[in-house]
Amino acid sequence: MGDEISADERAEIGASLVLLAPPRQTNEVVKDVKVLAGQNSLIEGKILRSLLQYAMEQTIQVTLPGSSVNTLVTEHGHLGDGKFLCPRSHKSFRLDLFTHSVADVSSLRPDDRGGGSIKLEPWRAAIEDALTGYMRQNFPNGAVSVFAPADPKNSLIVIYVESSFHQNFRSGRWRSRWTLTIPDEIEGAVCQGSGEIRIQTHIFEEGNVQLLSSKSFKFEVVAKSPEILGREVCNKITECDSDYQQAIGSNLTEMSSKCPRLTGTKLPPIRWAMNWRIPPPSSHPLLPLEVLLVTFVAPSPSRTSFLLFSCTHSSRST
Repeated sequence: MGDEISADERAEIGASLVLLAPPRQTNEVVKDVKVLAGQNSLIEGKILRSLLQYAMEQTIQVTLPGSSVNTLVTEHGHLGDGKFLCPRSHKSFRLDLFTHSVADVSSLRPDDRGGGSIKLEPWRAAIEDALTGYMRQNFPNGAVSVFAPADPKNSLIVIYVESSFHQNFRSGRWRSRWTLTIPDEIEGAVCQGSGEIRIQTHIFEEGNVQLLSSKSFKFEVVAKSPEILGREVCNKITECDSDYQQAIGSNLTEMSSKCPRLTGTKLPPIRWAMNWRIPPPSSHPLLPLEVLLVTFVAPSPSRTSFLLFSCTHSSRST
């Protein structure tokens, strides 16, 4: 038949489905893809390429031996040949794309090549230290990695944040990427920052519904010293997280009434709680959200709860 799909096309389509895997569900998707693709010798290589792309796009967490803090697999940490950089520990590692375990760990100091910029290392480390404290307080399951790529024509510090969960019939991921443009003379200079926050949630009990959302931000900070820059960048990201949380809340009521009608699916009223406590900046009061699949909670005199797909509002002391 002229319309029959070739083995190569079937493998390509199957591998592309891996890129659509919900948070922490790649293994399940890969198993299903192999069943759908059938006995196809081409599928393994294409799946591996998709898993590599997925790992970098979703900034998955990995644990290096002897480390108490996870690192993120990212585009800026990719060294080629299956190896990645952990900028915090100054080590390179090889990633198993199926199990997300690491091997072949070796030292890689800032060297103006794969190890990152020597000049920007104090500033990079100060930003990472400040954001690590922020993550411990507000994203218990999260991780942050900060890179200072060695590029003489374009000095940047790039920040990645990721937090995800998979429990019972629901999963979710919060991730963000921030870029700080660094002038030639950094000390005392104004640095332009930009970034994007993305969330994805998935519920597959009595239905199959996903929520994808993103928001972009811009800000500027003054690099008076590495420590001050670290605090300023952390404060700006805190404000952006707060603004995004409020933006989500302003749309949940409308979504809760429309989405069930669009999907034709009655969703179970089940909540999964992930604590996210962010000290609200004085000019950016944080509105706590309580969302089906993912719950964000912050200390505040009043607490507003929004339940995705089944929306309720309440006010109570915390």
